[in-house]
Amino acid sequence: MYDALIIGGGPAGLQAALTLGRMHRRTLLVDSGEYRNARVHHAQNLLTNDGRAPADIRSRARAEIAAYATVEIRDAAVTALTQTDGGFRAKVAGDEVLTRHVILATGLHDELPAILGLAEQWGDRAANCPFCHGHE
Repeated sequence: MYDALIIGGGPAGLQAALTLGRMHRRTLLVDSGEYRNARVHHAQNLLTNDGRAPADIRSRARAEIAAYATVEIRDAAVTALTQTDGGFRAKVAGDEVLTRHVILATGLHDELPAILGLAEQWGDRAANCPFCHGHE
């Protein structure tokens, strides 16, 4: 049984995994590979990573987390989650996982209006975050 299951492999999930690893908690981080910033070329306004590619940030974070033997990362999706008397039961890529706690770090999903050309420009020339794109 895991102490914690983290659903989401973006910045929040990776930070949670690092923190729990440092606390020697048996942790499973599940990363579906679907990211809100998938179309973004560079992360901005993130201290020590300003201008770095999101994939590079995730790769570096995973390398740091690998130093903690109590943290496991799976590239998969959680397809079911149910509460049990002692915690939670999750389906991860066909496997059943038991955990005491769940951290939902799934982030957001943008629902774009049906404006011709918007989807192709989203995260590049069209953005919703002045902190990320205001300077440029």
